[in-house]
Formats: sequence, C-alpha cells, structure tokens
Amino acid sequence: FFPNIEGDKQYTSWSMFDHLGNVLCATSNGIMVLNDSSYLLPQTKGLFCLVGISVDPNTILIGTAKEGLFKWSNNQLEQVYFNSENAFDNIIVQLVPYQDHFLACSKHGFIELDQKGNLIQSTSYAENGITPYIMHLKALDSGFLASTTTSVEFLSKELESTRSLTNDSAVVYSMAEDHLDTTWVVSMDGGLFSLLKDALISTSFPDKQLFSIKDVANQLWIESFTAIYS
Repeated sequence: FFPNIEGDKQYTSWSMFDHLGNVLCATSNGIMVLNDSSYLLPQTKGLFCLVGISVDPNTILIGTAKEGLFKWSNNQLEQVYFNSENAFDNIIVQLVPYQDHFLACSKHGFIELDQKGNLIQSTSYAENGITPYIMHLKALDSGFLASTTTSVEFLSKELESTRSLTNDSAVVYSMAEDHLDTTWVVSMDGGLFSLLKDALISTSFPDKQLFSIKDVANQLWIESFTAIYS
C-alpha cells in the first residue's frame, strides 16, 4: 500500500471507502488512493480526514477531525459545512446514504446533504432525543440503529430516538453488525454484546476495549485497541 511516514511526521489512517473501483483511505494527512501507484489527492494534503463517501464519479464527501465537511469535486476542494460556534459539530464521525441523499454525524448532531453533497440542514442530537453523541449508524428497514456514548438507540427514518437500550457493564457503544441472524454490539469499555429483542446481553470475550466489528464473507471480525479477533 503506502508508507504512513513523511519526513519526520507519522500519519494515522482512520477509515476506508470505495470510489470508482478504487479503495480510498481517510488519513490524518488527506485522502489516499490505494492502488498500484498509491497517491494522495493533492487538494486534500494536510487535511485531517476521518471518513469519506463517494457521491458520484467526480465527487466525494469528506468528514474531518476539526474542520467540518468538505466536498472534493472535479479536482476542487470546497468546505460545505463548518460550525463556528460549536467545535464538536466540526468533528465528523460518520457519513452514510440517507433516503435519496446523504447524512453526516458529528459529535453534536446530524448534517443532511443533497444528492450532490450540498448542505440541506443540520440538527443537534438533543433536538432528536439523543445524548450525548453517535459513534456509528447501522441502517434498518425502520430507520437506524445508533451506537452512542451512552446507549444503543433505535432511530426512526426521521432520525428521532424511539427506543434506548443500555447495559450496566458498558458506557460507550462503538458499533453494531449483523452475523448469523444476530445483531452484535461492541463497546469501548464493556466488550461484546448481543442484541436480543429489547435487551443488550453481555457475552464472554477476552477483550473489553472493542472499537469496531464487521461481517466479511460470513466471518465476524472484531477490532480492539490491541488486537484483531475473528
């Protein structure tokens, strides 16, 4: 792939996404295109990128660690959202398709964008009955399953909280994934949980600090701060 060291600086990689058949990586130094001749999108160099999503063949949306949302289109970079009054709203933790357009989650609220990546509106989590902020969204037929820093929330298609689940063993829930007819939830301080009906059930697991979970070809992969499990 590519070295994450440039001169005496070391950069971190945060997430990957697909664009035109290429894998792109959001890094603390911009968006990296991973192929036989991996390169950094020059317009994004120096931008601390956390997430990205492909909008169309010429456009991607980029969520950053402190500068809000950007749109890269036809080799031009444009800032499409920045909250000058709330720094937490400029930390973009996720970008997902939403109805016929796109949705960004910051540490403060939801940011809706149209099919071309232009801003529609933003709302705080408090307005939707969610506190304090979302770590991950999983699409459901009825809306979303949100992993948050206090609970697992069921959200309607209008992004309003309809049900909240907690477990005394955990505080911060980081991600949810389906595997073999079961929804699994990982926590940064409580380990692994299964979601059964209206309860989060703690499951025996060798690690408590779990960051992400993903089903790949019917095999479940779980990432902690120190190891990767399958």
